[in-house]
Formats: sequence, structure tokens, C-alpha cells
Amino acid sequence: MLLFFLSIALLVHADRPIKKDEILECVFYHLSETGTLRQDRHGFVYVDVSDEYIYKTVDYLESEGFHLPPYFCGRDGHGAHITVISAEEARRKGVVIQEDGQPIFFKVKDCKIIASMREDVDAFCILTIEAPNLDAIRKKYGLGKYPYEYHITIGFRTRGLQDAA
Repeated sequence: MLLFFLSIALLVHADRPIKKDEILECVFYHLSETGTLRQDRHGFVYVDVSDEYIYKTVDYLESEGFHLPPYFCGRDGHGAHITVISAEEARRKGVVIQEDGQPIFFKVKDCKIIASMREDVDAFCILTIEAPNLDAIRKKYGLGKYPYEYHITIGFRTRGLQDAA
């Protein structure tokens, strides 16, 4: 998880086009902008959103070499989500949220490709999110403003595949 945050630390927009308008149209017309606040056994706090955010958009990304994010496997697979508090932050501050299960309303703002600093991943495709309640939750638990844009990662492209696409 820490590697993911480090990879997004330098949000550099990749220069490859995606079907941004089609992705956003799909999201706006077919998906709910509501999720459920959750905290896992490691302390990670996130908004659980419909996995359809990924399944309905992957077809628009495959032609550019993007794949499903690896969030669906094993006991700690969260599926589609919006990160609110990392497990590391929660451990450091002793955060145990009282709002587990609370509905969270958000607004999808944009679709972006961001370059990755990870060795194995070239880029991520994300939907940026507006959700003021998430800042209030972080503040309640003694955390500063989230250091990145709130987002749902809908795809990733591994290194080497961008040249083949």
C-alpha cells in the first residue's frame, strides 16, 4: 500500500489518450455516487464503492494496455474503493473509526492517467472524486488534509505494455 502512495506522490499526467468522455459518460449515467465507509483489520479506512466502477470502465481502457487493479484477491481484497486513511496513518494515530458502515456521497470530477514511480507499473487510470465529508473524517481523527486527490483507481498499465498497445 505504501508503494502505491509513493507511486502517486508525483502526479504526472501521461501523454497517452484514453476514452475519457466515454468513461465519464458511463460513470455519470450508470453508476451510483454513493459508497460505504469501512475500516479493515489493518486499520485501512476507505469508501467501499461498487465494483462496477472498474468492471464497466475496463473495456474503455484495454485498448491502451490497462488492466483491472489487483484489489479483488484474498482476504484483504477491497474491490473498488476510495482511500481515506492509510493503514500506516491509522496505526500511527490509533484510529478506530466510529463511522464504519456510514453512507458516503461523492461526486466524480474527472478521469486521468497518472504516471507511476513504481518499477512494475507505468501508469494508473483514476477517477478523481469530490467528497468534503472525507476531509471532515480525517480532521476528526487528528489527520491533516489527504495528500492526494481522492480517487478510484480503475486501471493500471504495467511497464513495457504501453509500447505494445
